[in-house]
Amino acid sequence: FIYQHDNDAKSKSPPVMEWLDNHEIFLMDWPGYSADLNIIEHCWTYLKHKLRQNHPFASTPDKIWDAAQKEWAEIPLSFIRTLYGSMERRVEAVHNAKG
Repeated sequence: FIYQHDNDAKSKSPPVMEWLDNHEIFLMDWPGYSADLNIIEHCWTYLKHKLRQNHPFASTPDKIWDAAQKEWAEIPLSFIRTLYGSMERRVEAVHNAKG
């Protein structure tokens, strides 16, 4: 399988790299900061939009938390599937942009 990590220095430390190599785990070539490839970022944007739209007066931490949990649970599976389905195109675009 192919492993994707965030290129944090800890993720590329010699012990980690040695372990991955010893287990024949291929690392995906991944830009150091690439929010466009991280689908969770799109989920956070969706959640923020839904919170502003459906809970504009949630003003206490507890109310915001409750609203966020409700909206998170209601993110449509079709939205998640669309994000997953776009990954090949996103990775290719980043790869091509690198030259």
